[in-house]
Amino acid sequence: MKQKPLIFNILGFICAICCLATGWMWVYYINLVTALPALLLGLWLTRSAQKLLPNNRFSKINYVLFGIALVVSFTMLIMMLLR
Repeated sequence: MKQKPLIFNILGFICAICCLATGWMWVYYINLVTALPALLLGLWLTRSAQKLLPNNRFSKINYVLFGIALVVSFTMLIMMLLR
């Protein structure tokens, strides 16, 4: 039973890295096609892992990565709109 949350967390981590890597691309709003689905899927996977194994460190790391990805994404959107 401990393997299922680990798998969910690993997949959530991969989605967080994908979201972080593509979240800055607002050219033709490609961000909405690449980063947003990865963000939503990763948040769902991390939340599922946290329900199965509460207070684990891996879920907290994933949430921090998702937060950083959101900050980067919105910062780049504001920079693009102000140019």
